[in-house]
Amino acid sequence: MHAPEALQILLQKALDFLNKSKQSDWAETPLEEQKTMIAKAIDALKNNQPIDKEALKVEFAPIGSLQETAVSNRWGEEYITLAEEFEELIDLV
Repeated sequence: MHAPEALQILLQKALDFLNKSKQSDWAETPLEEQKTMIAKAIDALKNNQPIDKEALKVEFAPIGSLQETAVSNRWGEEYITLAEEFEELIDLV
């Protein structure tokens, strides 16, 4: 599987978790903005368009909004797996 496809699958998993989540008091980026950013990246990858790697890196960073949302919604362990895979893939896209 190529990196763009793998990243698309990873981002879809993150979006699935976000769609089941509630807003975290600790996340800097509001939940709806997180969902929108990830959905746009998925669409861009599907259409072979560029993505905003830096913005995604900020969201996936330790103590970033995505992690804060994950921990607040009890999918923190799953987030760690996603974040590790994200780190491996993002610079290959």
